[in-house]
Amino acid sequence: MKSAYATVLEQGEILTAVELPAFTPRMRWGYYKICAKVGEFASAIGAAVRDPGLGLTRLLVGAVETRPLVLTDPAGALLSRGEAFREAAAAAIARAFPQADEVFVHQHVVALERAVQQMNEASQAS
Repeated sequence: MKSAYATVLEQGEILTAVELPAFTPRMRWGYYKICAKVGEFASAIGAAVRDPGLGLTRLLVGAVETRPLVLTDPAGALLSRGEAFREAAAAAIARAFPQADEVFVHQHVVALERAVQQMNEASQAS
């Protein structure tokens, strides 16, 4: 995917399948969208999914003007809380989008942080 409404498919190509892992009952997720008005396209989106049974954790940011970005975090700082999380997320987003300004980075960090909070709250509730 290049961005919203723009794929890498060439003229005449067609998508025939999407494969998703079969999640376990322990899977939890969170999603948060920042937009000026309800129903508008998002200026920032954060999504998080964790399935301990599969050993899977994925964190993603994106919005209309950018391609989705799966954040990789070999040190695990993105699974921390508070300032360590915000710093790691901001650094990862700034690396992926070097042209982005501080507002863009901040909005995506907030969206991701709230998605992770939802995921963690769902884990604690079960």
